[in-house]
Amino acid sequence: MVRVAIIAAVIGVILVIGGFITYNNEVQSRRVPLEVEPYPNAQPWGVPVERSSTVRSFFYLVENATVEQVVLYYEGLLSQFDTSTVRCVRTPAVGEIPIDPNVPTSVPYKYDCLFDRSSFNATQYTQITIFPGRESSDPFYDNEGKVVINYQQVWQP
Repeated sequence: MVRVAIIAAVIGVILVIGGFITYNNEVQSRRVPLEVEPYPNAQPWGVPVERSSTVRSFFYLVENATVEQVVLYYEGLLSQFDTSTVRCVRTPAVGEIPIDPNVPTSVPYKYDCLFDRSSFNATQYTQITIFPGRESSDPFYDNEGKVVINYQQVWQP
């Protein structure tokens, strides 16, 4: 009886230590940004903006593709990443919002795709926003006919 109790205690200690190590590894893996492969041939646009030590944002430009083609690419990545019925969400659902010429960030519509690995006490996600480029008098911001992709990454400190 004593041997059985000792064996059970040893197995219990091993399980507790294994659980602790597994939990620590999961938390540690969320202390870096969640990387999502950009659309093929997407070109970086501008400089990444570090909003804090655990939040950053950056842009890509895509030529020779439609917004819908880019969205289909990210929905394919989402289906591999998360087996639930998650997909990219269009805003507005139908139609377009009138562009305000006084607001440089105004877009007619956008798609938001969320890649989320957050768990108990650990945050890690990348939100990808896809929208059509628009005309601008400033050559740097003139991206009419192109697709703009914005990555916002948030992770655990």
